[in-house]
Amino acid sequence: MSHSQPYGYLLVHFVESSSRHMEKIYFSRSRDNDPTQWERLNAGDAVLESHVGTGGVRDPHIIRKRDGSGFTLMATDLRVWAHGHHTPELWRQWTSHGSRCLVLWDSPDLVTWSPPRLIEVAPANAGMAWAPKAMYESSSGSYLVFWSSHLYGADDPLHENPSYSRILASRTTNFHSFTAPQTVVDNGTSVIDMCPVEADGAVHRFFKEDSFRQDSPGLCHEVGEHFFAEPFSRLSSNIGNDLYPQVEGPVVFADNHRRDRWYLMVDQYMEQPQGYVGLFTDDISSGRWSWTPGFSMPPNTKHGSVLALSPREWERIDRVFGPSAPTSRGPDH
Repeated sequence: MSHSQPYGYLLVHFVESSSRHMEKIYFSRSRDNDPTQWERLNAGDAVLESHVGTGGVRDPHIIRKRDGSGFTLMATDLRVWAHGHHTPELWRQWTSHGSRCLVLWDSPDLVTWSPPRLIEVAPANAGMAWAPKAMYESSSGSYLVFWSSHLYGADDPLHENPSYSRILASRTTNFHSFTAPQTVVDNGTSVIDMCPVEADGAVHRFFKEDSFRQDSPGLCHEVGEHFFAEPFSRLSSNIGNDLYPQVEGPVVFADNHRRDRWYLMVDQYMEQPQGYVGLFTDDISSGRWSWTPGFSMPPNTKHGSVLALSPREWERIDRVFGPSAPTSRGPDH
């Protein structure tokens, strides 16, 4: 393989299981340079585990640092299966009095990881901070970090009134200190799991309108000029609903070599086994997404993010976590 070209993809994610604690960080990778074929790494065991906050992590996102010093991985601080079950009342508690923190790790090489740290990002009137995503903003020289929060008014300090999720954003230069958050998306109904990407000079954002209403737009794809420049135009809605009644957790990434090819993976959670299924487009500005023929992903691979790798990174991950590694590597913490 050429060491001057990207090679392969890493998927960081969690695994859903009601029978044992699997709300940890797992690695899967593409088979060679094919982003439609995936395999679980580290003999199926977790690579990272949180011992801070709630003790569980979901919805991880990984970003390559702009200065070349390595990577930061962040995740939702939430453990759903601590009691072996969940109920509507527990979900209400998690969204009204849940963790307002994210769990973060740093790595110089995708193999050696720092201990986890807990960073409070959501304001005091928020009920939680879920599903973080990060992007570098060249105009400010900082990273934008997005997540979803239920917000409550000053007249509701106990967070007892009904609320809904908005998308919030904060800036950071070091993933240790964050600016005061601002609201990016407020549709008047719960919006979660926003995944933004830049393509052809525009910002594309994908999110789930978290509603079981008959007329809910479900998973949406919108385009705008800038992260904070409204209005955005809706290109498509109900993505994936022709095959699956509910999907969430979109992850969008470009093909390493085909200039116009983009992939969209969505987490379907109403059929067993749950997990990511794949779509693609050769014209992201069209908003038209097609199912990926022959897509293969290990079952119960849940909400995460994809990182394009260099050949050296691919070889390093293969050596430590891949099928040729002599034993599985336990979680670093």
